[in-house]
Amino acid sequence: MNHSEAINQNVDMIAVLCTVPDCFASTPDYGHLGIKMGSHSLRKLQSKEIKKHLSIVVTMQLRQEIKKHLSIVVTMQLRQEIKKHLSIVVTMQLRQEIKKHLSVVVTMQL
Repeated sequence: MNHSEAINQNVDMIAVLCTVPDCFASTPDYGHLGIKMGSHSLRKLQSKEIKKHLSIVVTMQLRQEIKKHLSIVVTMQLRQEIKKHLSIVVTMQLRQEIKKHLSVVVTMQL
């Protein structure tokens, strides 16, 4: 019986769904499938598969997001380190230039 038949004949679909495993279990050819058949078992299987799929997909998306954010953070840290290093290097070079110019000026004045 499908859902449209149940609606047309005013049948309690919940009661019908509860009898599906018993119906399969009572037949010799399908008895071993009794606990695996029916809407309830299908819902459980689908739920399990969806959870598995989502955990894989979400995990992949999270990994990508984490990598993206880490690269941004690392890039920012590298920029700060480069700026710091450059300021030290530039300061040292400026000192050397100033000393050189001062020595030239002092020599010229003497």
